[in-house]
Amino acid sequence: MREVKELLSATDEEIREARKEVETPDDTLLHLKRIMDSPADTLVVRRQSLRLDWKNVIVGDSRDIEANEITLAEFILNQDLQRSAVLVRFDRGARI
Repeated sequence: MREVKELLSATDEEIREARKEVETPDDTLLHLKRIMDSPADTLVVRRQSLRLDWKNVIVGDSRDIEANEITLAEFILNQDLQRSAVLVRFDRGARI
């Protein structure tokens, strides 16, 4: 419980420090301008391919294992938060 309280306290302090950077509307606008001037410093997008077996378990590049390849977009925000996404598209008129 003590560790959780310490972590919460540290997080609250980080939030307070981050808010200091954008306290006024001018500060917020300046922060946004820095992001818009060089968006690649804030958000990085990379292509990511995975090979999955029939159980949806990631397998290596070995061609002796039967697998399907899927391609994802990997997003990294501020070199910290990392997420992967896939765009799925289907025809609404298609019937199964």
